Amino acid sequence: MRCAKASTFCLLSLVLLCGLNTPVACAQPTPEQIEKIKAAAPEKATAKPEKPRKLLIFNLCKGFRHGAIPLGAKALEILGEKTGAYEAVVSEDVSMFQPDKLRQFDAICFNNCTGELFDDPALKESLLEFVKGGKGIVGIHAATDCFYKWAEFGEMMGGYFDGHPWNESVTVKIDDRDHPINAAFGGKAFEIADEIYQFRDPYSRHKLRVLLSLDTSKTDMTKRGIKRTDGDFAVSWVRQYGKGRVFYCSLGHRNEVFWNPAILRHYLDGIQYALGDLKADATPSHGPDARATQLKETGWAELFNGQDLAGWKGLVGIPKTRGQLKPEHLGKAQEGADRKMREHWKVEDGVLVFDGSHEGSHLCTVKDYGDFELLVDWKIEPGGDSGIYLRGSPQVQIWDVTQHPEGSGGLYNNQNHPNQPLKAADKPVGEWNTFHIKMVGERVTVYLNDVLVTDDVVMENYWERDKPIYPTGQIELQSHGSKLYFKNIRIREIPRGHLGDAGLAGWIPLFNGKDLTGWTCKPGAWAAEDGVLTRKGGSDIWTEGQFDDFVLDLEFKVGPGTNSGVFFRTGDIRDCVQTGIEMQVLDSYGKETVGKHDCGAIYDCLAPRKNTAKPPGEWNHVVLTCKGPKINIELNGAQIIDMDLDQWTDPHQNPDGSQNKFNTAYKDMPRIGHIGFQDHGKPVWYRNIRIKRLD
Repeated sequence: MRCAKASTFCLLSLVLLCGLNTPVACAQPTPEQIEKIKAAAPEKATAKPEKPRKLLIFNLCKGFRHGAIPLGAKALEILGEKTGAYEAVVSEDVSMFQPDKLRQFDAICFNNCTGELFDDPALKESLLEFVKGGKGIVGIHAATDCFYKWAEFGEMMGGYFDGHPWNESVTVKIDDRDHPINAAFGGKAFEIADEIYQFRDPYSRHKLRVLLSLDTSKTDMTKRGIKRTDGDFAVSWVRQYGKGRVFYCSLGHRNEVFWNPAILRHYLDGIQYALGDLKADATPSHGPDARATQLKETGWAELFNGQDLAGWKGLVGIPKTRGQLKPEHLGKAQEGADRKMREHWKVEDGVLVFDGSHEGSHLCTVKDYGDFELLVDWKIEPGGDSGIYLRGSPQVQIWDVTQHPEGSGGLYNNQNHPNQPLKAADKPVGEWNTFHIKMVGERVTVYLNDVLVTDDVVMENYWERDKPIYPTGQIELQSHGSKLYFKNIRIREIPRGHLGDAGLAGWIPLFNGKDLTGWTCKPGAWAAEDGVLTRKGGSDIWTEGQFDDFVLDLEFKVGPGTNSGVFFRTGDIRDCVQTGIEMQVLDSYGKETVGKHDCGAIYDCLAPRKNTAKPPGEWNHVVLTCKGPKINIELNGAQIIDMDLDQWTDPHQNPDGSQNKFNTAYKDMPRIGHIGFQDHGKPVWYRNIRIKRLD
């Protein structure tokens, strides 16, 4: 389309075709832009074509029309012409998908297409058969914003567009450094300004080999519209579909992307993969082989070996009564339970199978576990009902979603804390599902099929309601009178005091154990000694950075009479008491009744639920979580604070009617600020200090 004259008709056409946001960007590429593309395009193809190749570049839009479409098409034409990798044909004619026309091509590129491009079932079948039969498909940017009413297209392309929170300069990381399609980047992350997508189902690393993704540690994760909770924002990927090959890259909203040399090389290599000339691995990032390697390298252990019941036992009673049995009585009871287990649990083709008998036993790990991450694949039949017991306590629920629309993954037996999943994420009955369960202290997080369904919820002690969950215990696969299937059961133990293990994504050490890098205080007031941040006297110490929503994990030790505190979200370190929130650090060991000034309290506002402080000279472990107005604190494995700042509505006033010293209502305190440790004139020590920002 030519738009040389500023006529009313031309302007109206631009608005209709290009969208209201970028009307002038729809024009054909200028000579200057074409020269930029030619200069940036590679001199030759990475792979020599096995035969003359032909690429269909399809530009049709039935939704928003991106202004970069003509420029993108020209860039793809130039890539083929300059390198000899392929001949390009540009079209918006849906008849090109008729089988007799489509067979001339080796691959199709959906260039920023949007909407329901065509409805003809014959054309859809032709496209599917084209790719499944061994040809290729390429998607640029909005190619995932197509065919929402045609699920097979989303499955083939690898996911559907679910918003673009970012349109700015971001850092893109290399997920697969050695992959040939990533050769342009030399294994190094890069910055680029473009519109960055997030994706929804059927997007999954279990189906795709992700090549590039957004580096969330260097990205503004407070943007409105962020929906994913797992931090997984892929930028490009490949996959095999039938016998065919799929390459997708979300970069391509802004014009300048198409004269970026590295991006053009990335696109050319991806196109050559789709054409069949560049050989590249499309094994899913979280596929069986990849996952096995990853698990081994990051400290995971197999709970089920796929061959027999080694490492498992039958169920004897409940934790309280089991612990009261004398060793000889427990041994005899265990023999009987193991016999029942072997009668009803079998291993068939690498799968643990329960026969569905009402007489069966739960399957229990021989070993007890404390804090851990657990991966479990499970499958049920119609009407199926089961669950995963954690530390011997019920349970992460499993059941038939057609009978229980809320879905699986909730903490079913909770009474005072959430017991329903956030959303239903179950696959159809008869298909395999995957749990990723994390338990630290009393809190449990559950992902079902890569969807967050339970978010850091306290698990209650079903057996003894007046007590917190047991600190350790066995893991159990519940038998509940229906046939069950389990496989790929793996666990990674989390050492107490080391929640921020480097293997857990998103954790950042705040203290390196060697010096005060990243901290500020008066000279000589604090020192790093043998990996411990030690008070010497003279001032508080503060992080140079500021934090809003986060999980802070650390250990502290007090001496007799110690009085200190952990400040957070502190707006002005010169007036920390009135502009920050303090968790009290105090020698409170042994006190039967604790108040608003004792260890673990939110100072002068909220007392801890119970006294879990250890004696002076022993290390305490604290996990402090801030998310919006919610503050949760676990001290030595027990939850002691569950606070909603929005309930503190008046200055100098607590919700219980008592007074506090703060000139600002706590609901109006800063929601972002520095973290600091208070010097109050007595010895105090901190170590293993790490933080994870929350999206």
